[in-house]
Amino acid sequence: MLMTLEVMGETVINRDLMRWEERAGDFGPVFAALVADFHDMEAEQFRSEGAGSGGWAPLALRTVTERASLGLGPNPILDRSGVTYRGREGGTGRRSLTESDAPFSVTRIGPYEMFVGSSDPVMGYHQRGHETPTPLPKRRVVEFREIDRVRWVKAMQAHLVGTPLSSVLAGPRGL
Repeated sequence: MLMTLEVMGETVINRDLMRWEERAGDFGPVFAALVADFHDMEAEQFRSEGAGSGGWAPLALRTVTERASLGLGPNPILDRSGVTYRGREGGTGRRSLTESDAPFSVTRIGPYEMFVGSSDPVMGYHQRGHETPTPLPKRRVVEFREIDRVRWVKAMQAHLVGTPLSSVLAGPRGL
């Protein structure tokens, strides 16, 4: 049984859970718990301004000036909550990664696979960064560290052996 996790095209978990296929059953309940864990991880990533990935680059002077004209300070980075900017409600990207029912939030859970993430293209731009047409530093909005990978694999294993998920998912996070 193969467990694979991709974050915006990058494989972050690719582990074989050997000899468990016959006991796998429906992973829907564990996937629902992992979606909640993902949202908690993302909330912390935004709250800490990217501490899980070494901290996000400061905003460009142009962006700071633009935010000041909207009555916002330079922080929090990647969150314009409370204002409408370029026709979008502020905080939409953050909310798409921390709330299942937010605009752009995508969650699909089946018995053998799950998908959680954001269809907001702005989050993809920040995750990868780019040089043109305007330089944008990489600010990883989704960051799975090794401790997170291990916790998720242990959650899958716990499901297979009937151990309560709360004992695994309550463990330390990568931030």
